[in-house]
Amino acid sequence: GEKIESLDYRGDQWVVNERIATPMLVGAGGHFCPIARRLGARPGSSERAVAAKEIEFPLEAEQAERCRVQPEAPELYFCRDLKGYGWCFRKGDFLNVGLGREDPHRLGEHLASFCDLLIENGRIPDEIPARFKGHAYILYRHTHRKVLDDGVLLIGDAAGLAYPASGEGIRPPRPDGGRGDSKGRR
Repeated sequence: GEKIESLDYRGDQWVVNERIATPMLVGAGGHFCPIARRLGARPGSSERAVAAKEIEFPLEAEQAERCRVQPEAPELYFCRDLKGYGWCFRKGDFLNVGLGREDPHRLGEHLASFCDLLIENGRIPDEIPARFKGHAYILYRHTHRKVLDDGVLLIGDAAGLAYPASGEGIRPPRPDGGRGDSKGRR
């Protein structure tokens, strides 16, 4: 629960903030993970990342009645250029709306157009909060990050493990029941 101010490898121990020593670090801090940067990742440089913005907010009773998004059916909308997709789904009395793109240029404009479309089609209420949260991640086949070194391992978005077809971290099973890629690697 504290920010990493310093990180050193001394002998066979990682020393964090000059006071926490451990033989093993797991970097799970997302795309901008400080452990990943220590292993040489350079977020925002040559990495081809997906940029996304999303918001999740509680629906007021009147909004919940008017919202036509069904809790059991997440909605996905693909961008016309197929460089991303938007989503809208309910979690009980909460609504989650967002858009992610492999081409992050004009992401805000794409998101605004997407929200306008959802509002015009009566999918979401017209009075949604304006503060979307941004995040980024690397698609599995586009990553060049080093994920393993002495006493350190990157996982999840820190390692760039998002599945290209969905942007999610868990790939669907192969027809033979495995989870490896088409060449049988795991």
